[in-house]
Amino acid sequence: MKKIIIVLLTVIMSCTMLLTVSADESLSPIVDNADMFTADDETAILSKINDICNTYSIDALVLTVTDNEGMTTAEYLEKFYTDNGYSDDGIMVIISTETNSFYTNAVGRCARVMDEAAYTIVDDAFLAEDTYAAGTEALLDAFDTLLVDLEDVTGDLPYVIDNADLLTDTEETALADKLTEISTRLECDVIVLTEVSIDTEAQAYADDYFDYNGYGQGGQRDGILMLVSMDPRKWHVSGSGICNSDLVSLDYICEEIVGYLQNESYATCFNSFADRCDNAVSAARNGEAYKEPFKPGMSLVISVVIGFIVAFIATGVMKGKLKTVRANNLAQNYAVPGSLNVYNARDMFLYRQVTYTEKSNDSDSSNGSHTSSSGRSHSGKGGSF
Repeated sequence: MKKIIIVLLTVIMSCTMLLTVSADESLSPIVDNADMFTADDETAILSKINDICNTYSIDALVLTVTDNEGMTTAEYLEKFYTDNGYSDDGIMVIISTETNSFYTNAVGRCARVMDEAAYTIVDDAFLAEDTYAAGTEALLDAFDTLLVDLEDVTGDLPYVIDNADLLTDTEETALADKLTEISTRLECDVIVLTEVSIDTEAQAYADDYFDYNGYGQGGQRDGILMLVSMDPRKWHVSGSGICNSDLVSLDYICEEIVGYLQNESYATCFNSFADRCDNAVSAARNGEAYKEPFKPGMSLVISVVIGFIVAFIATGVMKGKLKTVRANNLAQNYAVPGSLNVYNARDMFLYRQVTYTEKSNDSDSSNGSHTSSSGRSHSGKGGSF
């Protein structure tokens, strides 16, 4: 009996050790699938990573691959980071031999200190070296220098940035509370941004604001941002992570935007955007696309249309039975000969009336998935109002 217990305990301890090793390997800061680093290289890189992680209480990942599995280099890195359970605050780099490219990214608090200039510094540090190992070490040194600014990162990111002052204080507070609740519950940032004017294309402005201000939750930086600019009068919605997937329809989310903006119903517009994001992302978290419930009003419209078609066919059949009735386009058959004599006739111009209608500029466009200046993938839809 004792031998059986000892054997069982041994098996259990072995399984536990295997699980522990598996978990540790999945969270390893260096995953060299492309076999680019020697043992000494990995030791040197790991030392730098440990210093950074211990100093700033973040995660770091250096990943090399030979196959992107049909994804872009950025998509592969972000998916790997998320799927393997790295923390919401971290830095990462991937080197892909398939595409002969590399990509760096930061998430959570780290993303809030990494603007476009900071990423340029990191990337230039990597490119300045002659080997992958030396480049990775230089890249980590650059990250280490830039992450010093993490000490200044305090408070949560705002979900309403009303720079154009389109909302009253009460409306802004209510919307901020709503977006905070949705973003927290769905683990997906939902942001509303208004600007008095922008000096770039609305798509680029929305993408860059999202990327370089640290928005997006998880390794894939799940989130969606709505931009409204008053000069020019443009709007754009940018999706990232789960909001840049087939499960989240921007057509549905943006369906009511133009109408509300044209009527200057800004609070209603932003709340509609929030509600639709909530519906779409909630369904996507369950692995399905959101489907709108059947509406009685639409049922009535369909019924009227069907009734009209049936009535048209019925009256057409009745008309066909009237064999003795014929159309006559001339009135001369009904006039008494010689009863109408016109002796003097002339045409007189009385006045001209011209009506001008301004051409509507409310067209919108869907940009599909595209790459922003940071190298990240975004979905997009926008237009004028």
